[in-house]
Amino acid sequence: MSKRNRNQYQRPRRLPWWVWTTAAGAIIGLALYGSAARAHADPIDDEAAALKISVCSTLDDYPSVAGVLGVMDSLTDHGATAHQAAGVVVAAITQDCPRHIGLLAEFGSQSQAA
Repeated sequence: MSKRNRNQYQRPRRLPWWVWTTAAGAIIGLALYGSAARAHADPIDDEAAALKISVCSTLDDYPSVAGVLGVMDSLTDHGATAHQAAGVVVAAITQDCPRHIGLLAEFGSQSQAA
C-alpha cells in the first residue's frame, strides 16, 4: 500500500474536550432557560383554572340541566358573554370533570328543542 492510501483510511480526528464541554453547557443552559421562561404564572390561565374548578364543584352539587344553566347565568352575570360562558363550561366539563358530559349533552338537546 502506498503512503497516500494509508492516509485515506485513517480515523477522523477527535474534537478537543473543551468543544464537547462547551456544547453540552450551551444545550443545558438553553434547556434551563426555556423551562424557566414557561414557569411563570399566567393570570388568565389561573383565573380560567379557578373558574373550571368552580364549574365542576357547582355541577357536583347541582347535577342537572338547571345546574348547567345556573353556572352559565352566573358567568354571564359576572361579565362573560353567552359564548364565553359556554366555552368555560364546555372546557371545564371536558377537561376537569368529564363525569358531567351527560349533563352537557342533555343541556344541548334541551336547548335545541326549545
